[in-house]
Parts: sequence; C-alpha cells; structure tokens
Amino acid sequence: MAFLAKDSTVYIACVRNVRTGGTELLHQFASHLLKRDVDVRMVYFPVTHERDDVFAEYRIPYDNSIAAGAQNVLIAPEVLTETIAEAADTEIRRILWWLSVDNWLGNILLTYDAFYKSPQKLLKMPFPRKFSFAFDDTLIHWTQSEYARQFLLVNGIKEENIRAVSDYLNPVFLQRTRAISLKAKEPYVAFNPRKGMKFTQKLMAAAPDISWRPIKDMTPVEVEEFLQRAMVYVDFGSHPGKDRLPREAAACGCCVVTGQRGAAANNVDIPIAEEFKFADEETSVPQIISKIRYIFQNFPAEYEKFADYRKIIGNEPKKFAEDVDGALGLSPAPYTRVALLQQTDVKRQKCLAALANFPQFRPVCAVSSSLIPGGVRTWLMWQRRAFCTARGA
Repeated sequence: MAFLAKDSTVYIACVRNVRTGGTELLHQFASHLLKRDVDVRMVYFPVTHERDDVFAEYRIPYDNSIAAGAQNVLIAPEVLTETIAEAADTEIRRILWWLSVDNWLGNILLTYDAFYKSPQKLLKMPFPRKFSFAFDDTLIHWTQSEYARQFLLVNGIKEENIRAVSDYLNPVFLQRTRAISLKAKEPYVAFNPRKGMKFTQKLMAAAPDISWRPIKDMTPVEVEEFLQRAMVYVDFGSHPGKDRLPREAAACGCCVVTGQRGAAANNVDIPIAEEFKFADEETSVPQIISKIRYIFQNFPAEYEKFADYRKIIGNEPKKFAEDVDGALGLSPAPYTRVALLQQTDVKRQKCLAALANFPQFRPVCAVSSSLIPGGVRTWLMWQRRAFCTARGA
C-alpha cells in the first residue's frame, strides 16, 4: 500500500550547518526520494532565510516552513523531536527517525540544563516540547540501528509502528570494499579522538611502542586514504547508533576492535566476531593490546575474518533503497540511473545532452568528482562505457 500520494510533499527536518553521519543520511534519503519522483524539501533548524551549504553537493530543494496537509509527511531525527511534537495538532503524517539513542537523551539533558542554569527563561519562553513515549499511536518510528529498535520496544512502542531504515557509506568508502591492497597496509592503529578517548588513552599508555594515529580534521577522501593504510581501527565510544567510522574502517580493510556499549553490544549493527569486542575495563587492556599485536603479525588471516562484514557494507546502498521503498510504499523507478559530474563541468553538459536522447536514462543528482579515484577522466570513461553498453541493449 502506497504511503505517499501523487501530491505529497515530504519535509525532512535537519540541524543546520552540521556535517555528521546523521545529517548526511538525511540528505542521502532526500536524494533517494528525488530519484523516485517525490516532492521533497529540507527544512533546516534553526530556521533562517539562508541556504545551508554544508551538503550543497546533494542539491536538495529546501523550504523555511512546513505545509501541514494530510497528504504531506514530516520526517525528523531524534534530536529534533520538538518539530514532531509541534506538528502533533496538525494533519501532517509524522515519522520520527532514530538515527541514535544516546544523542536523543543528551539533547534532552542539554535542554533541561540550559533552563536550570537560567530559570528566568521559564517565565519568558515556553519549554521545548520533547518526545514522550506515551505520545500517541499515530507516530511512526524509523530506526537506523538494531540498538534503537530494541530501545523503542523496551519503552513500549508497538512493533507495528517501527520500521527499520538504515543507511550507507559515502561512495568513496564503498568503492574501497572492492579494491583493498594488503601490500599498502602498515602496522598502526587508527582511532577517533572524539569517541571513547578516555579508555583509548589507557591503551596508548599500556603500549607506547604501538603507533596510535587519530582521525582528525580530514575530508572523507583523506579519511579513506588514511584507513586504507591502517591495519587496525579501535572504537571504545558509546556507539549511539550504527556508527559510520567502524564501517568505513572495515570497508578500507582494517580489522575493527570495539567496546561493548550501545550498538556495539549486538551482532546486527556491528556483525564482527566476539574476539574483536572487549569491555572498556582496566582488566581488558592487556587482552586488547595482545589482540592488536596478534593482528599486526597475522594480518592476512585476521583481515579475512571481516569478509562478511565488508560484504554487508557493500550491499548497504541497495538495502537502504529497499528499506525506504518498503517503508513508504514506493515502486522502483522504470529507468536506469547514472551519476553525473558537477554542473560546472563542460564535459558533463555534453554527457547530459547525449543521455537526453535515450529515455532509459534520467539525470537525478550530482556527485563531486573529488570522490572518484583517478579523478574526472576515469569517471567519464566509466560513464561512456555504461552509456555504450545501455545503448547497445
């Protein structure tokens, strides 16, 4: 049964000027809806009359207001639950997308803390309407992770009101799952200095001879180049959802070592062998260091233990499309899609003109050429091969 009507508009609430895995997922989702001929608009919060250019490459239409018709849909991440609450008295259909669990709680605590420190606010402005689990049964919940799904069930959300809609990595990492060079690997440990750093520092202190290198102030391409050389990636953070960095590391051929918090506690969000998951406790430090040294000495065999994980990661774009289409009742489009270079590229204009003569092709989005290994020339050659093959068919 179709969830959307022909005249439906889907509004996607997004935090303004923040580039995270969650905000990128919202733009990936919007891009997918455009491919399905859905009228979709980003609504950035706080609302201003300026465009948010953090994800300008996705070229998603945006609006500063939400039309609350019964045919329309509002989708908001868990950190913007007030937008869902404020729309409760309108006819618009609402979807709360749990991109994380811990961040939802942290956002609520920050709000309460702000009012607690400035109690005069209580008489000057209304307290933000946050989500309550006794909210209503008309609200639909999407979950990016199994961790979030279990959290909702524990808190009384009916299973029929929950849909699993996950995500996928930036294309620069998805290509790496098919072209990993073990010869390029070096014995160092990559880590995210913003996640679980307190425990990671204990590991570093216990093994100062090991090379520990942070992922810091890097573009996606730089992160990919950095991880394709690393042998190990460690992550002892809270794992508030199905985090991207562990998947990016695995896609680049790293052996992933994690803690057991949040989404890392189950084998759906991070489906790796238990031998690579450790409690972030003092007693685990010697075991973790021993495991890292063992990986360095036996990397080819340890690398193979992540083959299934890499396969799952490589299939995530297809799974994401299936999840979205199923949740919204969308039918697959009857045409082939080809990603094209940025509009400023003259050669792209020629490619567009050529493709316009064939109805089986339809341009739907732009992709930055900086994401393509080998640069623009390699990507255009690939496009021509795909074009010629389809033409011959």
